[in-house]
Amino acid sequence: MLFLAGLISMVAVGTAAMWGFEDLGTSDARDDIGTPGDASDEASDYDNGTAAYSGAQDSLLDIATDDDPEGDDYGIARGTADADTLSGGEVSEFLDGLDGDDRIASGDGDDVARGGDGNDTIDGEAGDDTLHGEAGDDTLTGGAGSDSVMGHDGDDHLSGDAGDDSLVGGEGADTLMGDTGDDALHGYLGKDSLDGGTGADTLFGGDGNDVLTGVAPDGTAPEQDQDYLNGGSGDDEITLGAGDIATGGTGADSFILRDWLDADHQGQIVDFNTAEDNLVLLYDDDGTVPDVTIEEDPDAQNLHRVLLGGEVIANVTSDAALTLAHITLIPQTTG
Repeated sequence: MLFLAGLISMVAVGTAAMWGFEDLGTSDARDDIGTPGDASDEASDYDNGTAAYSGAQDSLLDIATDDDPEGDDYGIARGTADADTLSGGEVSEFLDGLDGDDRIASGDGDDVARGGDGNDTIDGEAGDDTLHGEAGDDTLTGGAGSDSVMGHDGDDHLSGDAGDDSLVGGEGADTLMGDTGDDALHGYLGKDSLDGGTGADTLFGGDGNDVLTGVAPDGTAPEQDQDYLNGGSGDDEITLGAGDIATGGTGADSFILRDWLDADHQGQIVDFNTAEDNLVLLYDDDGTVPDVTIEEDPDAQNLHRVLLGGEVIANVTSDAALTLAHITLIPQTTG
């Protein structure tokens, strides 16, 4: 745990760290600060809210890293009302940008970073980090490790990067990218775009007309891990990758299929509404319109098989009989 008594505004967080100064009582925009235990002084710029620190991890003006009872170091860094740059070190830190368009890189360790107000850029780097964009249009990257990334207000861009990450967009039109790992993505409110990347991902659009993608990042090749795609409320667009399971939720939803689905990697749609939903089948525009047929499963009510060229590519559970009128064929130019 952190022992916060006596801390003024931040804690030196490690070698080559950056942090924000609120008010150290200086009368000059540039002053030298001595670090106990180090003969050298480091110049700091208080106007733009950043300071550079190097050398031994030590106290700075009675501001120091704390040890928890098990001997692990923790650091705290806070920004200002201006645009700050905060950089963590090798220990676990809490970094808070406060107001302004801040840039935060948390470094190693299991860190917590908050952007505060403003259009912030936060990179969790190594460790299992927790990142909050808060107000503003923020860009958050989890980095290596299993991270929790939350955009909150604004139109945010969230990326999990490596690891099994959890991403929540919050309010606004957000873009969520799971990248590698088995990720959980929740758009929450607004018109969001969710792409799980590689791995067995869970995508939930939430409220709004969302776009959910279960295919590989380049959009042209199959992604073999099974994803679960839930549009939530609203008129959603859901693209199924190989073996994916999809539910549209409420609203007039479009389920997009392509020839990356085959008999060994069939897609599953579990709540097709024949009154308002639509099946979209993309195919290569080589001059030949594919042969599409529908078969009803004799052993399961309202379960239908969609066949492309005689091969089952998807199973659709609907509220009524599924017909070819529910399928839209769209050619795609490749090459």
